[in-house]
Amino acid sequence: MKQSILILIALMAGSLSAAGEWPASAIPASLRTDAYAVIRSYTTEIVIREEDKAIMRVTRVVTVLDEKGKEYGFFSQPYDKLRKIRSATVRLLDAEGKEEKRVPMKDMNDVMANSSSFATDDRFIFIQYSNTEFPYTVVMEYELELSNLFLVNTWQPQSGEHLSVEQASITVDLPLANNLNFHTLAFDAQPNHPTVGNRHQYAWRLSQLPALKDEVWSPAWEHLVPTLYLVPAKFEAEGISGQSDSWASLGAFFYQLNDGRQSLPADLREKVHKLADGLESPREKAEALYRYTQQNTRYVSIQLGIGGWQTFDAKYVHETGYGDCKALTNFMKSMLMEVGIESHVALVRAGDDAQPIQTAFPSNQFNHVILCLPFNGDTTWLECTSATHPFGYLGDFTEGRHVLLMTPKGGKLTQTPAFTTEINYRTRTAHVTLKPDGSARMEVLVHASGFQETYLRALAYQGNRQAQEKYVRGLIALGSYELLDFSLSEGPAGPSPSMVLTYTLESRQLASAMGKRLFLPMNMLESPWPTLDATERKLPIEIANSFIDTDTVYFHLPAGFVLEAQPGPAEKETVFGKYEIDIAVESEQEIRFVRRLEMSKMRLPASYSEEMRSFLNEINRGDKQKMVLNNRS
Repeated sequence: MKQSILILIALMAGSLSAAGEWPASAIPASLRTDAYAVIRSYTTEIVIREEDKAIMRVTRVVTVLDEKGKEYGFFSQPYDKLRKIRSATVRLLDAEGKEEKRVPMKDMNDVMANSSSFATDDRFIFIQYSNTEFPYTVVMEYELELSNLFLVNTWQPQSGEHLSVEQASITVDLPLANNLNFHTLAFDAQPNHPTVGNRHQYAWRLSQLPALKDEVWSPAWEHLVPTLYLVPAKFEAEGISGQSDSWASLGAFFYQLNDGRQSLPADLREKVHKLADGLESPREKAEALYRYTQQNTRYVSIQLGIGGWQTFDAKYVHETGYGDCKALTNFMKSMLMEVGIESHVALVRAGDDAQPIQTAFPSNQFNHVILCLPFNGDTTWLECTSATHPFGYLGDFTEGRHVLLMTPKGGKLTQTPAFTTEINYRTRTAHVTLKPDGSARMEVLVHASGFQETYLRALAYQGNRQAQEKYVRGLIALGSYELLDFSLSEGPAGPSPSMVLTYTLESRQLASAMGKRLFLPMNMLESPWPTLDATERKLPIEIANSFIDTDTVYFHLPAGFVLEAQPGPAEKETVFGKYEIDIAVESEQEIRFVRRLEMSKMRLPASYSEEMRSFLNEINRGDKQKMVLNNRS
């Protein structure tokens, strides 16, 4: 009997060894649909020992199904002085789950994390496989030591499209004297929260998440897949204690972290008073000092010290002539203090496509710093990293965002002004001089404001001629043409700063000739809009910005040509916006075409996809219409 049991155990062990650890054949069919890779297991364990110390242990097992999923099998882990890697191992398994290769931490690549930064202590280790036999599995195991607990830990097992998840879990263990603040998106999962001895334990688990395919006009990824944000209620950095129980206490922590760094050297104090003392209003003084900052400092990325969250003092910027967003903002604040003008540093999540912060979750969700000047009844915001922004103009990088003001009385959550639909405009006026053979000369003027002018402004002041020309050519939806000239300049004064682009070109065949007739496209300025697939949509529909686009094209006809046929006027109005085209004969030799498109910022469920598809198709059909010219001479 005993011998039989031993034989059975030996057979079972042999069977397990033959099957391997994570055989690809065990993946359910439901997780293979639309998937390039499958997360077999993703376990994260965080143990918070003190208010400035924690250990994180992660094991991530990914089966790569095909060539398109290879990036999910790459291992990359950043580290710095506040986030140290204690150990790391990566193992490669074949389709049956048998180990083919093992890479310890000492054999991994170790490089600087951001070579575009002027100064940084960020680095990362990585290893990438180029296995050509699919499927295969990568097992990644690593352990980190964390001492920047005021930063938010984000847990998002399903980190990209065409990636399914078999099972994932996260546990957080911390002292009873502390607590854990957390926030979830795309799933409403309350944690398992037992108390063990003198410690809290929080645990979340997810399983059987099918792969998602990202769809055009859809929201940000973090709103589509289960995402967990967490931060301890109490933390410490540089000997300063902080709390995340409210925006007020979080702002107080950052204020203390950066306080006492506003002292100006004597020569700069003298310069500040020389610039400001002769001016009457606080606004005029602030504008003069802002121009001085723009003309005498430059932005560089610096990621040193406490995770890049503690600023260099004003003297450093004065002596070097450069600084990052924190340092330049602190420099401007310091000069304002010298002449008695109140201002507050503001934390913001910046980026032209950045998603709003979660206002119900007090935590450090920010990546940039700007300055708020609470003038009496006229609050003004300054982007101190820009050498070209007009005074009081933020641009689409930080407009319409929740920000956290850092004040002596604590943090205050407020908002920057948002662009209105009327400010987010782009008007194009084109004069097209047509020739009998269908070639044409085009002179185009583009006037843009709001988020539509931001890239033009950056190109005008920071781009070289080659980069500018590449952008202009990207706007021209013509086959064969010669770009003769172009220019970029500031637009006329208005409710918001604007930019003007002009360009002239020769099109070798704008109109198609057939006998005595020319078939002329009405709107050659607009490329086709991305539309929705005819298949059933799964994701919500999102329009990121409200805007108004207006095109006016004047066609100057060659002698002897008359308008024989033309599309009629069109108008389409839906919940998404309004599209209009109109054609008018101004004279025998001039025809005017006007196109106007207005769309509204919104998010709607996938059930609106058919209506959205119909609207976009209507726009593309209208833009493709042609008129017919006949040579009667």
